[in-house]
Amino acid sequence: MENKTKSDKSLQAEEQKRVAAGFNLRKSAEEHLRKSKAKSEVFGDTQKLIHELQVHQVELEMQNEELRKAQQELQASRDNYFDFYNFSPVGYFAFDEKGLMLDLNLTSAALLGVEKQKLINRNFKLYISPDSRPVFNTFCKKVLEADTKHDCELKLDASARAVLMEGISVPDAEGHGKKIRAVMIDITERKEMEEKLRKGKEMLEKAMKDIFHVLMSTIEKRMSQAPKNRQGVVKLACAIAGEMGISAGRIEGIAMAGSILDLGYISVPVELLSKPLKLTGDESQLVQTHVQTGYEILEGIEFPWPLAEMVLQHHERIDGSGYPHGLKNDDIHLEAKILAVADTVEAICCDQTYRPGLGIEKALEEIEKNKGVLYDEKVVEACLKLFREKQFKFE
Repeated sequence: MENKTKSDKSLQAEEQKRVAAGFNLRKSAEEHLRKSKAKSEVFGDTQKLIHELQVHQVELEMQNEELRKAQQELQASRDNYFDFYNFSPVGYFAFDEKGLMLDLNLTSAALLGVEKQKLINRNFKLYISPDSRPVFNTFCKKVLEADTKHDCELKLDASARAVLMEGISVPDAEGHGKKIRAVMIDITERKEMEEKLRKGKEMLEKAMKDIFHVLMSTIEKRMSQAPKNRQGVVKLACAIAGEMGISAGRIEGIAMAGSILDLGYISVPVELLSKPLKLTGDESQLVQTHVQTGYEILEGIEFPWPLAEMVLQHHERIDGSGYPHGLKNDDIHLEAKILAVADTVEAICCDQTYRPGLGIEKALEEIEKNKGVLYDEKVVEACLKLFREKQFKFE
């Protein structure tokens, strides 16, 4: 019995050992599994980190490629800009307030006839003609003071070429005041063409005046009228126009028209032009056709002024009582209104074939009495002022 009891206790102890050993084994297995899982998680985090680093590396490579392309485009743009800047047909400058050249392009250097680098910080005035230097000084002063674009025409010293300069002021990058950015254009050919046109115009005008002079000399001989009387009309008409503030160009047209007012007399019988007695009604009507004849001679010729209309209308009156068409007020050219007053004053005060001159006071009385009736009011006022305040004389 005692031996059996010992045997049972031994079996229980062994069973407890086995249970304890199984528990420890399970605990070890669980610990191993936990450690393996932890290692796996660490490995997974490392993989994620590596992946992120690889993605970031690709992004950096792509950004570097885009930056490289942008730098190439920027360099190409800079190259194009410098090509356009240097080889432009227009000269570019940057001046300081004293006229020193801070920068310029190759075209500017070529116009000045000096290498570009030798011109930097040199005064621009050294390369223009002495006559142009005061002009350049005034140009710089206006640009710097007004902050608006100004221009001037200059002559280069070495080449004697004519140039047009336009400039505007801009703040200095270093904050030391202002500088001038300017462009310079070679206008030599344009100026030469303008000079040729001017000379051609002068020659044409001289030839035209010579032709008119021959015509009028012929007519004046037929009329037995002294040439100085017609010139008196021209002189007075131009003085009236000047007193009224009319432009020089229009006054030139008035002078031309005044010298040929009687052009149409070429078709009037000479016996009427030199008749020592007052004309009859029929004779007066025949003489009055001279304005239409003069108009027909001139209308086909192109002039800078409406000469044909001035000749046609110089006997019109603002109330419609004149001839040939009975025009009124604004239907009559201002130049014709001026010529009408000058022609009337000259005709009254000077000798005519059928009577001696009546004197200037009688002539002024006539236009003053009919101011605003037959003759334009402003024209009459200007004429009266010339004689009564400025001592105008035909001689």
